[in-house]
Amino acid sequence: AADEMFDRALQPRPHYKPLADRLRTLTPDEFHRRKQMTDLSMKQDGVGFTVYRAEEGIERVWPMDPVPRIIPADEWAMIEKGLTQRLTVLNLFLQDIYHDQYILRDRVIDRPRANVQQARLDIAIAEPVIERQRLDFQRAAARVYWNWVASGRRLRVAEDLVKLAVDRDEQLKARVEAGPAANIERIDNQQNIALRNGLLVQAQRGFQQATVELSLFLRDGAGSPTLAGADRLPAFPDVRSIDPNTFDSSLQTAFENRPEPRRIAFLREKALIELRLAENQTLATLNAVVAASQDVGYGRSSLSGSNGLDRTTVSAGLAFQLPVQRRDARGRIMQSQAQLAQLEQQLRYAEDLVRADVQDAFSALERAFEFHGQAAKRVDLARLVARAEREQLRLGRSDVLRVTLREQAAFDAEVVEIGAKQDYFRAFADFKAAIGIWEK
Repeated sequence: AADEMFDRALQPRPHYKPLADRLRTLTPDEFHRRKQMTDLSMKQDGVGFTVYRAEEGIERVWPMDPVPRIIPADEWAMIEKGLTQRLTVLNLFLQDIYHDQYILRDRVIDRPRANVQQARLDIAIAEPVIERQRLDFQRAAARVYWNWVASGRRLRVAEDLVKLAVDRDEQLKARVEAGPAANIERIDNQQNIALRNGLLVQAQRGFQQATVELSLFLRDGAGSPTLAGADRLPAFPDVRSIDPNTFDSSLQTAFENRPEPRRIAFLREKALIELRLAENQTLATLNAVVAASQDVGYGRSSLSGSNGLDRTTVSAGLAFQLPVQRRDARGRIMQSQAQLAQLEQQLRYAEDLVRADVQDAFSALERAFEFHGQAAKRVDLARLVARAEREQLRLGRSDVLRVTLREQAAFDAEVVEIGAKQDYFRAFADFKAAIGIWEK
């Protein structure tokens, strides 16, 4: 059994602890004395009630427990909502009983109440549509954002590639003037500079295009599109693996949060209301009828004396109606049942679609993580080879062509890794949209 004041370990509950500490300071005699004072005060103030049993007396003092019942604010808030709801229902019930009597006539549903319930469901149906649009918008914004970040990183890599060739040109110029190196080496490097500048121009164009696309989602305080500069370009976050054991929980989250099944569930509830209304209209009705009438003139005929006939008529009765032609109601029942069967199939398909979306997004995220791991290894190795080849050139054991090929290979590897990171975070955005949640 539950105890209001103490938990199972016989320790005071948190909201009772101050009171328990205070009661511990009272002796049994002091507590008994205060109880007697409370009873006396209730009796003197006339706070009592009547018991209609003569052998025990009829007046009773209202029992007053000196230990108060403490209700926390959160519990009382729930109780208050429940009491308010029940009082509202009771008032509406009494209003109906003494006036329109819809409950007696139409039981639990009629056309006006069905319209009200369906109108509320129409409002609820609109919310999943809005939420689906919100998820699509956030997903599109994320994909554009990561495209902008990747374009900016590719631009940085292209700039570094040009800088390597430009710095090497100064070194080759000094070596040609000193005599150890042939001028063809410098010409080859200058040709490489022109090639890399072309790649840089393409990277600049890609970043500018990505910036313009991002401005459709990036707005200032006035709501106007804002062009994000390269100074606002962040680095990619760490790429993290996803635990395969979280698939089931992710799927359950999707079933709870995705708006498509909820929308169909609301439509099904709306069809159920129509079905209950149609079924109700096939049943018999029982109405109470009270009517009063009086002929024009006095209530009693003056020709009949003081006990003459009363021309005022009051009649009361019950009207029982059994619908014989019920084809219209039965037709609506069949229509509602067919609609419910169709909605059940749509709901099943929507759940299957959610499951397929989560499976695909989960798989894409796993593969994107694996691909990035391989791309990162390739970058490390390509950079190592390029540094070694530049060192060989410094020692005179290599030439510009070999260095160019090594640096180009490292550049290509970095571009692939940037694309792998972009794919990973785009897949992560798709996964969040698939399970129906979004983290800011």
